[in-house]
Amino acid sequence: MAEAEQESETGPEAPEAELLDRLGLSPDLFQDSLQASIEHAASASVAPGNAWSSIGPRNIGGRIRDLLQDPNAPLTLYAGAAFGGVFRSLDGGETWDALGKPEDAMPVGALGISSDSTLLYVGSGEPVANHLPGRGLYKVELKADASACVFTQLVTPLPGLADATKLPGSANRYARIQVDPQNSARFWAASNRGLWRYEDGKFAL
Repeated sequence: MAEAEQESETGPEAPEAELLDRLGLSPDLFQDSLQASIEHAASASVAPGNAWSSIGPRNIGGRIRDLLQDPNAPLTLYAGAAFGGVFRSLDGGETWDALGKPEDAMPVGALGISSDSTLLYVGSGEPVANHLPGRGLYKVELKADASACVFTQLVTPLPGLADATKLPGSANRYARIQVDPQNSARFWAASNRGLWRYEDGKFAL
C-alpha cells in the first residue's frame, strides 16, 4: 500500500522531468518562464475602443495560420499567411505591411518572436497534409521599415519522406515555434518531422 502511494506521488513528476530534460529546460527556468508569462498576461494593456472584426477575404483563400503580439508593444501584431507572407501591423490591426522582399512570401505555418522584439522566427509550410508545403525555417531581423526586414534561412526542407535526422531541424511544415524568453537565439519548433530545439547555431531532435 505504501509502495502504491509512493508511485502515485512520484509518477506524474517523472514524465514532466523527462520532457523538460528533452527540451533542455531546468525546472527552475520552466517555472520562471511560466510565472513571467502569467504576469505578462495579467498586466497586458488593452487598446481602448478596438474590437476584432473580419475583413476577409471571403471569395478567395486567405487563411492566417499564426498571429503574434509583440511582447513590448501591444499594438504591434504579426500574421503568417497560408498563401504566402508575413505581415505586420503597428496600429492594432488597422493596417498591415508585408515583411521583406517579394521573394520572402512563402506559405507560413508558425511564428515566434524574441523577448526583445528584434527577431522573428518563421516556420514555413501549412501544418496540414496535402496543403501548401514550405521552404524551411527562417530567422527575420526586424526593422522599422517592413520591406527592409532580412530573412535568413536556417534550414531547408528535405524531399519526400527522407530521414529527418539526416538534416536536423528540417521539415516542410511547421506548427509551432516558442522562443526562449531569456535567450533570443534559442527556440523550439514543432513540425511534421518532430520537435526540434535550436541552440548555439544548430538543431537537436
